[in-house]
Amino acid sequence: MQNPSPEITDFRPDNNNSSNKPIIIGVVIAALILIAGSVFFLRPSSILNPTIDSGTYLKLSVTPDNDEDIEAEICADILKKNFASAPFHTVINPSENFIEIKIDSKDPATIKIVTDFLALRAKLSINGVHRKSRILADDVAAKKEIVPGYTALPHHETDSSTGITHKTQILIRTRPELTHKDIKSAWVNPRDYSLINIELTNAGGEKMHNFTSTLTKNIDMIATVLNGEVVNYATLNADTLGKNFVISGIDSREDGVKLVRALQNPLTSTLEIVEQSSF
Repeated sequence: MQNPSPEITDFRPDNNNSSNKPIIIGVVIAALILIAGSVFFLRPSSILNPTIDSGTYLKLSVTPDNDEDIEAEICADILKKNFASAPFHTVINPSENFIEIKIDSKDPATIKIVTDFLALRAKLSINGVHRKSRILADDVAAKKEIVPGYTALPHHETDSSTGITHKTQILIRTRPELTHKDIKSAWVNPRDYSLINIELTNAGGEKMHNFTSTLTKNIDMIATVLNGEVVNYATLNADTLGKNFVISGIDSREDGVKLVRALQNPLTSTLEIVEQSSF
């Protein structure tokens, strides 16, 4: 069905109704003011960034991993984004090397959610693996061997048949190819909690493509490193990789959820609670 044709309005002056113009204009302006006012007052409180009169106050010290003076502001913006969908309101303000947070709750369970999140950190990177890792890694870890440009990191792997966990060493390139800053989103695979799906940013996807294009398919390996430990490593089985990949070997759904939360909290600073009080 076609929409009806729009009504054509004649904008030529009508001398017969010219005396009514001031009244009509005044009515229109008043109506617009009432509409604008009602829209403003009906907006959700989260949009208006409300003040919090009663709740819990936290003061965090910010220790950056680099020398950027605006690191507190960066961390505050990340926290605002992550707490935006929380079932409680927060007001977050950076101040020099500190961040002040007001939470509209005194419930210990709610405060624990916030403090647990602040403690989460995920230093994830993608690194190339030395082709002779199995031969050299143990000696490099024991400092019996030095391989320039490479370092040995631990990897724990559980035998599914016996349940016994073995610790091995993996020799990886010291310089990472990608870091947590290249991650756009992460989520637990709904069909298999041992898998974490990772989507990279456009720039991260380009880095991954350029990196894997220098590797040899079915020969070279790639390692996923999390907080100084190799989570998994595998042989490249495609010509190149792009924006999406998977982290495997997660032991439980709880561990998977914690990892995802940490990956979504890409703080490059250590946050420490130096003051906490109710108001």
